[in-house]
Amino acid sequence: MAQYQIGSGSRAAAGLQKASGDPDFVLLNMRSESVSVSVSKTSEDTLMESKTTTGVDLDSISVAGGISTYLRPEFVDWLFEAAMGEADSGVYTLSEADAEPRKSEVYIERGTDVKKYADMAISSLNITANAQKIVEAQIEFIGKQEATGTFPTGLTSVSKSYKCTDAYLKYGAASSQTALPVETLSFNINNNLVEGPRTYMSGLYAEDPIKGLRDVTINWTMPRDKGASSKYDAMRAYLESNDYVRLELQFSNGTEDETVNVVFPNVAITAGNSNVSGPQVIDSSFSGRAVQVGTAEPITVTVSHPTSTL
Repeated sequence: MAQYQIGSGSRAAAGLQKASGDPDFVLLNMRSESVSVSVSKTSEDTLMESKTTTGVDLDSISVAGGISTYLRPEFVDWLFEAAMGEADSGVYTLSEADAEPRKSEVYIERGTDVKKYADMAISSLNITANAQKIVEAQIEFIGKQEATGTFPTGLTSVSKSYKCTDAYLKYGAASSQTALPVETLSFNINNNLVEGPRTYMSGLYAEDPIKGLRDVTINWTMPRDKGASSKYDAMRAYLESNDYVRLELQFSNGTEDETVNVVFPNVAITAGNSNVSGPQVIDSSFSGRAVQVGTAEPITVTVSHPTSTL
């Protein structure tokens, strides 16, 4: 009787590549993945009589795909450094425009089959943080090639996943801002990576990816309140103005005192509605973009670990 491999028990690990030495690997509590190899093959387009094309030639090889996880303290620092840039005193901000994307070495164990993916850069990171729900992360990569590997040893996952315990939207003058509770929220850091050029020297594999103008977008909902001057109306007014709102999030994992604080100081609202979808509470939905105003960072991520762990 044939036996088939199942997904249960599959693992993923990642670590930032160094100038020398092996990466410091972390275990990702993988939910699913789509990392795969893509190739380009061309055939000669001639008028010679044949039943099919007369042959193909391999032009290029590349790797791309994503890993879906629940966010945990063991790998949160790797994730935000790989997606944004190196931290300063525990605070992650977007790296300078001309900084090269950080590259990671990623291993995926699919049953007994282990594949190694070097030079993997995060093209986008999407975080879903709904109220009192486990925080989800979708990590999208661009890489170069796949090879057979050996899964890193000694990796464990002992901490609980983060939950979104606080999410507030603030508006008005800085000295007297009004805070509104947020129900559901997701944000996306898009590094807009493109494959590097292919040259005579690069061969089948492209050169390192190039970072474009990054884009940070946010989507959130709030339960609509009653009243002639509702909070929805206050938010809706920002849609047709040049003013900004502020978003603050906190993730924590309960008694372990692991926290992540995410702040978007200047969010331009780009869409807003409050449509009726049934007899339940009406949700107000908004979309926005985090923008750089003066020297204020578009996004800051502060990671705090208790001294007794990690």
